[in-house]
Amino acid sequence: MSNEKMETKKSDKFLSTLEAAQKGDADAQFNLGVMYENGEETEQNYAEAYKYYRLAAEQGNIGAQVNLGLFYSEGYEVEQNYEKAAEYYAAAAAQGDAIAQYNLGLLYENGDGVE
Repeated sequence: MSNEKMETKKSDKFLSTLEAAQKGDADAQFNLGVMYENGEETEQNYAEAYKYYRLAAEQGNIGAQVNLGLFYSEGYEVEQNYEKAAEYYAAAAAQGDAIAQYNLGLLYENGDGVE
């Protein structure tokens, strides 16, 4: 029985978010990425977080774009790449996100991935 509980660690909230994410809901994809990144409602898994952030970012989800910028600028689960970080920050910054604008500004200040 205890082995079965380990297999069913995923919560109902996680499973309903996963279902919506798999149907293409960008907000659900972002939320699923957060769950995986932080180990909320499921096991922590940066590779899965990256996967769902990327799906959401491709649909214009600002939070996912910012988080992918962080993944690339810090080298979480991906090779550190300031140019890619700048691309994701710029996409979110263009939509008015203050955190992305700040982080993009830091990249410009330090010449990381941008001139």
